[in-house]
Amino acid sequence: MLVTRRSMLTGMAGAAFVAVAAAPAAEAKVFGGYDVSSRFLELWLANRSWVGLPTSKEYAVSGGRKQRFANADMYYSSKAGASIITGKLRATFDQAKGTAALGVPIGVETVSNSYRSRSQACVGGRVWWSSGDGGKAVPALRTVRLNGAKNFRDAAGEGDGIAVAGGHMRRNLVFRSSSLESTTTMDRHILQTLGIGTIIALSPATPPSISGISKVRYSISNQSASTLAEKQRMYRNYVTDASNRASVGKALNLISKSDKPVVFHCLRGRDRSGWVAAVLHALLGASSSAIRAEFLKSNDYLGPGVKREYLDAALSELAGRYGNVTKYAAACGVSSAAVARLRKKLIV
Repeated sequence: MLVTRRSMLTGMAGAAFVAVAAAPAAEAKVFGGYDVSSRFLELWLANRSWVGLPTSKEYAVSGGRKQRFANADMYYSSKAGASIITGKLRATFDQAKGTAALGVPIGVETVSNSYRSRSQACVGGRVWWSSGDGGKAVPALRTVRLNGAKNFRDAAGEGDGIAVAGGHMRRNLVFRSSSLESTTTMDRHILQTLGIGTIIALSPATPPSISGISKVRYSISNQSASTLAEKQRMYRNYVTDASNRASVGKALNLISKSDKPVVFHCLRGRDRSGWVAAVLHALLGASSSAIRAEFLKSNDYLGPGVKREYLDAALSELAGRYGNVTKYAAACGVSSAAVARLRKKLIV
């Protein structure tokens, strides 16, 4: 469960934050030898008992304004309003080059008591900290990495997202991963702060139970394979096996209907997850080269393990049996309306 820091989001403090963020109007006053301007005054007054006195003048930073206090820093921007960042999150933020890399912090931190982890959003990214994992800072254009799931990543790629028909794939809505069984407590808090609504398991690996996140299993079978020919046969089976097609279809249908981000995973996140991601990219109109490049990125995350020839075998089987990915999706139980929902939801 996500809870808020001390009194900052309740009672007078919460009201003060909303007022300051919306329209700072109070006059600046001097405390401890330094002015506290109208940008910060109401939020600071609501939290001064623990924030402490100002220790610097207000000054300009990338994207806004900053003032240091005894136990916290406060930031202001026209986009984010006033905010407070403190403790280990402040140290993590500063070590990551602060506003230059992440933009101005937003609001106040969130705390997960169950996972002993805390995080804070920024205009251009987010920071996390836990006693077990330490600090993590991730700019908005990058995918956050999970310590216990090395192949976790945004299925849309990084930056502007994978180029697809009519634009780019929208980021932060669909994630793919290796098994989530060994995720750390901070990893699980990260999944919460990403807004994940459902975890889809494509293999026997058991997803963890995380408050607020549901989980389903749509198993895709992997045949025993070690040689290139055996691996190609295994990938072709993703297309030819009816139960595998049904699982691919269930995963895509859930993604199309979900009003929250979704993560799908298998054991290593490269074969079964790689195929579902490839089908999704193809339905959105990504180029063959982009689909292959995203598929092969598992080698960057895990080391060598997949080859272009594996994916090509499945794509060739798809083309030979169904002609195109839309007809294959239909054979998986994905209607044209569901494909339309995917395109509307995931293309920007």
